[in-house]
Amino acid sequence: GAKGKIALVQGLATPGKAWTAQTAGTIGQIFVNFDHLHNMIVTTVWGTPTPETAWRVPRTPCLSVRRADGERLRSLLARGPVRVRLVTRVRTAWTPIPHLVARLDAGREDRFALFSGHVDSWHYGAMDNGTANATMLEVARLLASRRDRLTRGLRLAFWSGHSHGRYAGSAWYADQAWLELERRCMLHLYVDSTGARGATDYSALHATEEAQGFAETVVQDVTGQTARARRFSRAGDQSFWGIGVPSAFMSLSGIPRQDTELSRTMERLFGTAGFPWWWHTREDTVDKIDPDVLALDTRVYVAAVLRCLDLPLLPLEPVRMARALEAVVEDLRSVAGRRVDLEPAAAAARRLVERTGSLGVALERLATGDRDGGRIEAANRLLMRLSRVLVPLAYTTGDRFDHDLALPVPPLAGLQRARELATVDPRSDAFRFTLAALGRERNRAVHAMAEAADLVDGFLG
Repeated sequence: GAKGKIALVQGLATPGKAWTAQTAGTIGQIFVNFDHLHNMIVTTVWGTPTPETAWRVPRTPCLSVRRADGERLRSLLARGPVRVRLVTRVRTAWTPIPHLVARLDAGREDRFALFSGHVDSWHYGAMDNGTANATMLEVARLLASRRDRLTRGLRLAFWSGHSHGRYAGSAWYADQAWLELERRCMLHLYVDSTGARGATDYSALHATEEAQGFAETVVQDVTGQTARARRFSRAGDQSFWGIGVPSAFMSLSGIPRQDTELSRTMERLFGTAGFPWWWHTREDTVDKIDPDVLALDTRVYVAAVLRCLDLPLLPLEPVRMARALEAVVEDLRSVAGRRVDLEPAAAAARRLVERTGSLGVALERLATGDRDGGRIEAANRLLMRLSRVLVPLAYTTGDRFDHDLALPVPPLAGLQRARELATVDPRSDAFRFTLAALGRERNRAVHAMAEAADLVDGFLG
């Protein structure tokens, strides 16, 4: 068994792998990277630990080695047991961190967009995240010159504790400004690693479903490339899903997909293969930056922020979220078969798709016809309320006031247990326990989707 041994693990050091190795009883882990050493974060705790999560703070040493060193260890292991001495430096302590938030207020609405990126970096951090900080400052500079003409405000946040505190800064802000964000924040735009040399590919981006059409359109209009938005991974200071704030973008421009282990690993971890080899390494220096790429990335963000602040209607499409939820429910129904009744959830999802589809038609007419100010304000209030209901349903395990672990969270997370029923004896306690849990999660999903559909009905009349 693994107990009392050091684990030799292939690939980047990630929270899931490190936690699995620790719970298996290993006394340390060596992660075999590729041709370069990538600094990684292995805690599963998102933000400041609580009494419920503090026990998950890693207790075993972890380090990374290059491929050649890993191959040498494996060759030694092939001959028999190997003794290894690990020397690591770890500082786990309460630490004050800088936290900068800037406001660009507008007069006509009290809503605002949150535009954020992390300010701490590994080593030099020219790309990750120095250039993104520059992008934020340039957006702020340009918009400040026209603040009197903006419909909505802008909140800029420069997070510390991104890696070293596992999103401690953004999680703290979510906790401290929860009510204001819930009532006033219409969208979170995130920026990371702009301007990388060779990053000419804009085909993949991240956004919560109702913001995907907006993000795709902005990228198409500015770069001329067709982008396909995909679901966020659990990363990138996305600390606001419990509040119900939709979000768009993580990284933006990327290196074209390559046939390398790093490229494939990045796609599995983050949903994009576009991170360059110097990501999270000592080699992330200013010579890795292309000014033309940085300028184009920044133009995308200028356009995105300006549209968020100026468009009469909020750029959100609830029907895309509804369709995504319906697809998840139908997939789970096909997997679970007759073992659990998911028809109530399927019916609620179908109704939500139908009602949000009708809403989309009404909003299109409102945007292109006579712009009734009162009706537009009612529509924007509705779009905000729908996000508050549907984003937590799709992106959290259920508690709007806590932060899920830094591990993958699938859509309709609680209902995903339906997949387990196919492998469990129906006569067992485990089967019945799972069935009871699924009943409660089904109620949560049905209630949220029904609430959202009812909100739409109230608007459409």
